[in-house]
Amino acid sequence: MLGPAAAVALVVAVAIPALRQPDPLTFRASGPPVDIPQHGTFPSVTPDVFEGMLVGARGRPVVVNLWASWCAPCRAEMPLLQRAADGLAERAVILGVASEADQRDAQAFLDELGVTYANVFDATGEIRSRLELTGYPTTYVFDGTGRLRTKFTGAISEQQIVAFIEDAEVQ
Repeated sequence: MLGPAAAVALVVAVAIPALRQPDPLTFRASGPPVDIPQHGTFPSVTPDVFEGMLVGARGRPVVVNLWASWCAPCRAEMPLLQRAADGLAERAVILGVASEADQRDAQAFLDELGVTYANVFDATGEIRSRLELTGYPTTYVFDGTGRLRTKFTGAISEQQIVAFIEDAEVQ
């Protein structure tokens, strides 16, 4: 059982980061549409190209997962994201964004885990900055219009992925 001081510390540790998260309604992808890369490619992209991918997927939710190859929770959730990509392909797009790692290390990480859903590389860190990343992994869910609906920091479950997609389908 937590003592009063530990309970207050826990509330502060949970509440303060939540207060810093951006209003999900403030980010909306814009610009010309760009095709999401096919399996087998792992391009380095700019924030504008990334946003173009969100625009190009219009009509379907896009689940964007920012990850790093050194991140243990990222490694644990990759198989869940792969299952979601395989099972929900008609309903949503799953897009990984590798950040804060060498591109070769990130590619080796994808190969080792057998990831086949689309992934891109944030070489400059501008994508994570634009999305106001606070920790790895972070999952963002955009609705079919490119509007950010959900930001979730930490390892995600399959049930959460489905629930976030269902929420993003309601526009």
